[in-house]
Amino acid sequence: MNLNSTNNDIEKQIENYFENEILPTFKKNAHSGLRNMLHKNIFEIQNILKIVSAKNQIKNPKIMDFGCGLGLNLMILSGLFHFECYGIDRGEEFSSEHNREVGNLNELENRLNKFGVNFIKQDPTVLFTNTLKVDIVTSFDVIEHFSFSPAVYLNNMINSLNKGGFMLIGTPNQAHIFNRIKLLFGKNIWEDFDYWFNNKIFYGHVRELTTNELISIPLSMGLNNIKIYSSSYPLIYRLKSVTIYKILNYIFSSINLNYYNLVIAQK
Repeated sequence: MNLNSTNNDIEKQIENYFENEILPTFKKNAHSGLRNMLHKNIFEIQNILKIVSAKNQIKNPKIMDFGCGLGLNLMILSGLFHFECYGIDRGEEFSSEHNREVGNLNELENRLNKFGVNFIKQDPTVLFTNTLKVDIVTSFDVIEHFSFSPAVYLNNMINSLNKGGFMLIGTPNQAHIFNRIKLLFGKNIWEDFDYWFNNKIFYGHVRELTTNELISIPLSMGLNNIKIYSSSYPLIYRLKSVTIYKILNYIFSSINLNYYNLVIAQK
């Protein structure tokens, strides 16, 4: 795979690989939800590829995703771009009792292995010693679920990173346009009330971050070359025109109203 391909070419390649290779490994009732998230995966993967392709600074890249969940990014990076991929997750959300459409933990592990991803079943929020060092560590849609300090989790990420390596953290922007509109009409911006009220275990968002708060994380950890990128990927499912989506996405990015923020920093 040529990492110097255009964004449009890479996007098409990812879509084809996802549709023809990855999606058939899931039950059909999970396909719609997975397709709805694909543009988010593409946004994250494109930013990972930018790091690797910039001046060819990383050879044979190794990546570890903390709280990897289904590991879609890792499967694509392994299968299409030949990354050495590791995913770490406690896996509790995929226990059989939850009866997830996407399958149980055993199915998740088998799928990751099929695509060459090394799965580490471990709680990434508990301090651990990791002798494996990688070039890139990532965390996507994880820290907003914590009801506790993310300090140990973040230290595990940094301690798993080679000197000069990169950390990427993606999380929803608390001040995005949809939240601001909801508040204007007196609507709660957090999870559905019934989901929070009626479930024994709540896996929803506990604390989303503003753009400045997200940037403050790598700053507080002494990291360098901090950059922030954003996307309003949920719009793509609501709009018929990709062109209109790209225009709105650009506008929202320029005035900090995009739904999703991604910070990149170097150790």
